[in-house]
Parts: sequence; C-alpha cells; structure tokens
Amino acid sequence: MLASDLNNPEFVGATNPDSALAVTFRWDKRLNEFRSKEEGRPIYDWMDWIHIQVPGNQLTDINRPVESRDKLRFPIQWARYQAAKEGGTVVGVGTPLEQWQYEVAGGGRVWYAISDADSTVWITKASARHPNETK
Repeated sequence: MLASDLNNPEFVGATNPDSALAVTFRWDKRLNEFRSKEEGRPIYDWMDWIHIQVPGNQLTDINRPVESRDKLRFPIQWARYQAAKEGGTVVGVGTPLEQWQYEVAGGGRVWYAISDADSTVWITKASARHPNETK
C-alpha cells in the first residue's frame, strides 16, 4: 500500500499496515565483542532497541538496535518511549499523565503515573536493577 492510498477517499478501507504491529522501544545493552576481547572481560554498550511483532505470527519477531527510520515510522511509540525514558509525561490514549519513579531495594525502579480523575495508579515500567535511564 502506498502512502498516497491512505489519502485517497476513493480507496475504500485504507489503513496503515503498521497500525497492526506491536511495537515497543527499550533501553538495553549489547555485548561489544571488540572491546570485550581487548579487555578480557565482557563490555556492554547501552543503546535504544526496537521490538516489532506481527500479532498472530510467531515467525516474525524483530529485535534490534533502533535506526533513525524507526523513529519516523513509529512516531507515537517513539514519543511514548522518550517520555518514559526522561521521566516526563506518559503519552497514552486520552489524558496525558505526569510520570514519576520510585526507587526500590537494590537500586531497582518503578515508574508510575497517577490519574486523579479516577484515583488510579498506572505502573508504566518496573526494573529490578538500576536502569541507565536515571543516570
């Protein structure tokens, strides 16, 4: 499907095929084989990763470092990830909520947002170890 198809009112049922994908971004590490070999111990580089799944298709599971085109292709998911990473506002469907974090035992973190309208606390992310997002 072409982008022009989405803007053509004569094209019945036009949808963006990417809207069916389950896309998440995360901050994770990857083994740096060159530096690890040089120093004789595992050395990891932290970077943004993307995980793309096609619902109902277990054979298509993309998990790799983020490329600049991913940010353009999935702008809503990227914006949500950036907001969560920076501890800012959670951009969801509906009312934006300010995001907070709480340190738990052992340096772990719990990110949460509070909805005053319906007295709900939303857990947006949890990590058992110190994530680099807060450094």
